[in-house]
Amino acid sequence: MDVVRQRVDSSARVDARDRDGRSVLARLDQRGGAKVRLPRAMGAALDAVLINTAGGLTGDDAVEWTCVVDDNAALTVSTAASEKAYRSHGPFARQDTRLSAANGATLAWLPQETIVFDGAMLSRTLDVDLHGDATCLLCEALVFGRGASGEQVRHGRVRDQWRIRRDGALVHAEALDINAATDLGDPSNVAGLGGAEGCRAIATIVWCASLDDEQLSRSAQRVKQTLDQQAMRYCGVSVLPGRLLIRVVAPDSVRLRACIIPMLSLLNRGQDVPRVWYV
Repeated sequence: MDVVRQRVDSSARVDARDRDGRSVLARLDQRGGAKVRLPRAMGAALDAVLINTAGGLTGDDAVEWTCVVDDNAALTVSTAASEKAYRSHGPFARQDTRLSAANGATLAWLPQETIVFDGAMLSRTLDVDLHGDATCLLCEALVFGRGASGEQVRHGRVRDQWRIRRDGALVHAEALDINAATDLGDPSNVAGLGGAEGCRAIATIVWCASLDDEQLSRSAQRVKQTLDQQAMRYCGVSVLPGRLLIRVVAPDSVRLRACIIPMLSLLNRGQDVPRVWYV
């Protein structure tokens, strides 16, 4: 007898537009368990907090997030809590994110970390369309098991695919595919965390800005100074055409946050990370 499982199938969209120098809501759509809350903004940017009311993702679940920023507007997006990827009965859970920023716009995609539990199967895509001189800050963090609870991830898989385009031209592409059974425990596989002894948390940050190489290099130096202050062993900053790429590997989410929060504030026009990060 086949078991029919109730699955998550949710989506939400939030658009921001400029109105007399402040960013305001232009459109809000919500379907299923995907919800968006708009806390009182501390600055000129519109703040949006995404909520998955299902409490996590497991096999065959699907959630889609869409964010659009109009000309000269600013939008900062975070999540109300860490997303959780739970043990799957076989299929992947899917999360698809689509971001768009028009000329003069500023978009910061700053979700809290995703916690991967033993047996999880998670597949995510991140598609970003930038136009003109739009600026975009992206951060995604993964934590494999909660160390304080003694959790270990021995089985499961995580796949990430990023595509960033400016005026239709591909400017950044990357893919991550970690198989917990082989990659997390293999000391020769640094990409799978095996070579970073005792580390189970990783973050990737991409900052896209219409700056020349010299300006990007100066920004990279400031980022490296914040990394040096944290004394992180496994981290790196790369200056690439039109963007900075930062990767950090840490023992746990606490050390990871302590490292990346100063960098995110530095790159996000001096603004602190969304307040929900401290709740």
